[in-house]
Amino acid sequence: MKIAPGVECLVIGGTDGLNIGKTVVVASFQGEHSKLGNIWRCRAMDCELITEYGAVGIAADFAQQWLMPIPKTKVDAQKLEEAA
Repeated sequence: MKIAPGVECLVIGGTDGLNIGKTVVVASFQGEHSKLGNIWRCRAMDCELITEYGAVGIAADFAQQWLMPIPKTKVDAQKLEEAA
């Protein structure tokens, strides 16, 4: 599974490690960093995120290598259909 807007991911890395283990949804591509590669803006699923500057909020930027896509399960797809 590729990183793209709408994909749920587990945070597996970061500059300070404070967001490791948190679940996020990819919102948008922010550009390419000279050392870290593709950077994605992500929104928190059920937590607060901490930026490299110490700000706390519901969104933060992550290098692609710090994100592990979470495969959708059949149950998740069924819940989405029921909610519609």
